[in-house]
Formats: sequence, structure tokens, C-alpha cells
Amino acid sequence: HSLDLSINGMWTERLEDSCEKPDEHPTPLSKQQLEQLVRSLILVEQSQEPRILAPEIKVLQEDLQLKKANVYRSIPYSRFGSNRDAHCYRKAFPYLLAFKVSCQEWGQVLLRRKEWDAVLEHSLMA
Repeated sequence: HSLDLSINGMWTERLEDSCEKPDEHPTPLSKQQLEQLVRSLILVEQSQEPRILAPEIKVLQEDLQLKKANVYRSIPYSRFGSNRDAHCYRKAFPYLLAFKVSCQEWGQVLLRRKEWDAVLEHSLMA
């Protein structure tokens, strides 16, 4: 049995150059050939993955900024009272929960897509 490395039924030139057709008696690959094969497979894998676009990151960033602003806006301001008491927490709780849920859900989506750069950027934005 051979491993099919084709893309849409066709060999790419890069893969065809770096991989030899299987023989009856396969010879072991050298370290350089193995590295080249792994790099080629990674490039093929990356080209087939759906990538998150920069505008989507911008939308995520705007959504997080809006939810963060809502949290700060919901905290009552008074010169005479504390803004760290139970009353203020109850006012801010729904907005804090929305912010938390949004961070977790989008983080999980990005992790499932294996968008490591976007995950890091999203985490730093939050």
C-alpha cells in the first residue's frame, strides 16, 4: 500500500521532485530527504487549511473592545461610595459574563482551527 500525497488527484511539482515513486524494495530516506518530505507535507497541509482572515480578527477585536467598554460603563460611579461593592458587581455581572463567554467561545473556535497566531493575539486582546 502506498501513501497518496496527491492534491485533487494530481502531484504537485514540489512533492514530485522531493519524493520518489515507491519501489518494490524501498530504500531508506536520508535525513535531508526526510526533512524535505516533512516540509512539503506541512506546506500541503497549510495550503488546504481554511485560514482566518485579518478582517475576522478585526471583528473579534472590535467585539472584545465593545464588551469591555460595556463592563466599564456598567459600573456605577459615585464620589461617595465604593465602585468595588456588591451593588456594582451586580450591575456589571451580565456584561462580565458576556465578555467571558465571548472570550472562551472564540478562543475555542480558534484553537479548533489551530490558528495559533490568532489565539495568541486574541488572548492578548482579552
